[in-house]
Order: sequence, then C-alpha cells, then structure tokens
Amino acid sequence: MTDTAQTTKKREPKGIFGWLLLPAFVTLVTPFTFTAVIFSNYFSKYQILFDAKNRFSVPTLTFIGVEFFVAITLIAGWFVALYFLATKSRHYPSTSSILVFVVFALSILNPSLTAAYYHQPFKSEAIPGIFVLFGISVIWLAYMEFSKRVKNTFVI
Repeated sequence: MTDTAQTTKKREPKGIFGWLLLPAFVTLVTPFTFTAVIFSNYFSKYQILFDAKNRFSVPTLTFIGVEFFVAITLIAGWFVALYFLATKSRHYPSTSSILVFVVFALSILNPSLTAAYYHQPFKSEAIPGIFVLFGISVIWLAYMEFSKRVKNTFVI
C-alpha cells in the first residue's frame, strides 16, 4: 500500500514542462523584448525632447517621465520573475501573475490617459490588444493558481 502511494506521488506533474513551458517562455522573452522597445521607442522620443527647438510643458514632460519610470520598473519586475523562475522560487507564480495583470492594466490605462491628455478619442485599434491581454491574464492567473504542476514545481 505504501508503494502505491509513493508511485502515485512520483507521477504528479513537476518541473518546467507541459503547459508551464509557455509561461516560462513568456517570462524569458518579455524582459528582453520590453528592453528593446524602451531603447528603440523612448530614446527616439528623448532625442526630440532634448532638441533645443522643441518646448514641452511640464505636464507633458512629467507624463513622459512617469511612463518611462513605469516601463523601467516593469522591466525590472520581469527580470525578478525570471530569477524566480530560474530558481524555482515559490514567489514565481504570484510575481508573474501580478506582472501579467499590470501589463493588462497598463494596456487600458496608457491609451486612456494619452487620449484624455491630448483630448483625442480612445484609439479603437487598441481594443483587440486589450481583449487579448485580458484573455491571457485570465488564463495565466487561473493556471498559476490551480495547476498541480505549478504547485509541485515552485516549492522552494
């Protein structure tokens, strides 16, 4: 009877395999992708900012600065999640879930604030991306919360 219990225990899913490969891949790629976006997009914006001919108001500079700070913080968060993934820390599921939710929230907040600040309508092309991120967030949160593989892998 003890052998059967031990055999059953050994067969439970564990390790970064199966469906856990997808969140692991996203966690691996995201910080580097976000960093590439920061360097390509923001630094071209900052060249315009520092051009002597352009005059920007304090609220515009504040908005851009806060946006940059949030982006850098998000990148740092994904690198922390990547570390937790590599060490199989028990903090990985919650950290990655929070980051996915933050990305989803920012996908709504950033275009909304931009539209409000510049007195323009909300860009309709952002809506499909928001729905995709919502779906990813729901699936990610549910998987990290209820998966036996996740519970058995991240125990340290």
